[in-house]
Amino acid sequence: MIPMRTQFNVKSLSNASQATVFPSAEARRQWQTRAIRTDKHHFEVHVWGEAIPGDPALDFDATQVMYQQAIRTIHLRTAGHYELTDGAWMDQQPEATQLGKPGHWFAFGASFDTPVLDKILPFVPPATLPATSIFYIPPDGSPPGEAP
Repeated sequence: MIPMRTQFNVKSLSNASQATVFPSAEARRQWQTRAIRTDKHHFEVHVWGEAIPGDPALDFDATQVMYQQAIRTIHLRTAGHYELTDGAWMDQQPEATQLGKPGHWFAFGASFDTPVLDKILPFVPPATLPATSIFYIPPDGSPPGEAP
């Protein structure tokens, strides 16, 4: 996924984080704040697929399975807060090289709505501790140090 641009729309009456089944600490924190605008993030989604074992006749099908799975995942995680744009077979364009390339390349657009909140949320929720880090920055703003 390649970030392309962001646009700022009027605020949404719902919160994009409500789409998840089990809300994270960050999502619960977002529910306690007020959205003042909607931040719409636009991405290009690139998928490369190849049949295994290699079969040029099935490469299109393998790529289709992969981009449809990407769409299912987008829907599952952000239902009601995303938009998709048309896709293209990038390796089938007139200027695309056809030498020694297995598989196929497909790209489409995806946009996601996220709230711009009236309060800045901490990057790391207060109860989060590093699992493998030796050095960390505490979420309470105290000086960095060794992990507890």
